[in-house]
Amino acid sequence: MTKNYLRAIALPILVQLFFFTVLNAQVNNTPNSNTQGSGTQNSSGATNSGSRAADDDGGLNTRISFMLGAGFSGILTDLYEEPVIDKVTNFVKIQDATALRTNLSLGIIYSPYIYEVSRQVRQSDGSYQTMTTNIAYGWSYALFINPVNLTAIANGGSRSNIDIGIGWGYRTSGGFTALLVAEFFPVKQPRDYFVEKYKGNDQPYTINNEIQTSIDLNDNSIFYNKVAFSVGFKLCYTFDIVKRFADAASN
Repeated sequence: MTKNYLRAIALPILVQLFFFTVLNAQVNNTPNSNTQGSGTQNSSGATNSGSRAADDDGGLNTRISFMLGAGFSGILTDLYEEPVIDKVTNFVKIQDATALRTNLSLGIIYSPYIYEVSRQVRQSDGSYQTMTTNIAYGWSYALFINPVNLTAIANGGSRSNIDIGIGWGYRTSGGFTALLVAEFFPVKQPRDYFVEKYKGNDQPYTINNEIQTSIDLNDNSIFYNKVAFSVGFKLCYTFDIVKRFADAASN
C-alpha cells in the first residue's frame, strides 16, 4: 500500500517541479548588468579594478553540462530475489528483494538560471583585479543513463535494457549538484505464475515429474525483464564539455 502511494505521487511531483523551473527561468534568466567597475580599494590600499572575463559568453554555454552522479534510492516496485533451490529439501525458495538501490550514473544537467559571479585575482604588482563572469547554476533538472547500458548498446545489446532517470535539484556555482531523482530500470524477475506456485517455499521444482536441483536463469518461460521504479537522492559533479567545445571553436 505504501509503495503504491509513493509511486502515485513521486513522478507527478517531479514533473511539476520541472515545469516550475522552466516557467520561472523565462523570467529570471537575464544576467546582472553591473559587470564593469571603476575600481575600489582593498584594506591594504591596493586598487581593485573590475573587468569581465575575455571568454565570457553570457553564461549560455554553461547551462548544459555533463555530470557524474552517485547515490541511493528506494525501490517502489515489488521485486524478488532470484529463486534458488534448497540443497537439503529441494524446495524452491523465493524471497523479497531489498528496497535499497545504489548506483553510479552519467547524466546531462540543464540549469536555466544565469548569475553573475565575481572573483579576486592578485596581480604581479600586489593589486587585486575583480574578474566577472556569468555562470548557470541554481535550480536545475537532469537526465541520467547508466554507463553500463551505453556499453551494452555499443555491443549490440537490447535497448529495452536501458535504465534512465530524471532529476530535479540545486546546482552550485562550483559544479556540485544535489538532486531528487526518479529512475526506471529493468530487473530480471520470475513470472507471476512461478511466484504464485512457489512463494510458500514448500514445493520442489519439477520438470516432467522429475525433481530439479537447479533453475535455469536464462529460461524465458520462467523469467522476464520487469521495469522497476525508484525514487532517491544523488550527489553529482559537472564537467563542462559543451563549454570547452564552444571555447575551442571560437579560438
